Amino acid sequence: EFERCLISIGVRRDRDEIYLFYNRYDKQRDGRISLKEFNQAFLPQGKEKEQPIQEKRSKSVVRKKVVKFKDLFSKQTQDMFITLMNKLIDNEVICEMLRQNFTKGKSMSAREAFDILDYDNSGTIKINETHEFFEEHGYIVTPGEVRLLFFKFDINRSGEISFPEFLQEYKPQSIKDFI
Repeated sequence: EFERCLISIGVRRDRDEIYLFYNRYDKQRDGRISLKEFNQAFLPQGKEKEQPIQEKRSKSVVRKKVVKFKDLFSKQTQDMFITLMNKLIDNEVICEMLRQNFTKGKSMSAREAFDILDYDNSGTIKINETHEFFEEHGYIVTPGEVRLLFFKFDINRSGEISFPEFLQEYKPQSIKDFI
């Protein structure tokens, strides 16, 4: 259904690529993306608590009437949304390529990689540890860039990355070989 919706608005992607996007935002793993989950693709990461999202439908929405994408938004907004969706899907494909590269190379296990980032040996990775890692390895990153990466791993938004969260992002998500 999600794939058909994307096609209907002009986003034509491989089913495996769409799956990667869908898998990223289906946080409850119930096979559905709620409005809150969908909006996480578009809201600034780490700001979810500051910007509560209404899960209730607007009273003006009539479920029986199908409203077309092209009737809701201007052509410019439609084009921007399609471009954004393609970029989000591209991002997931790149992440999958990295995951597959990490696991094929077998240079280190997921546990070893996690332990390297867990500077204080607390069993979780904190955002300051992530920033320290990049700085110590010569990468110039802004706090915003670190936050974006950190929140990709911090699935439950606890402010710390547990090993199961790290492992979920570290292991390949698709059976298709992207590299």
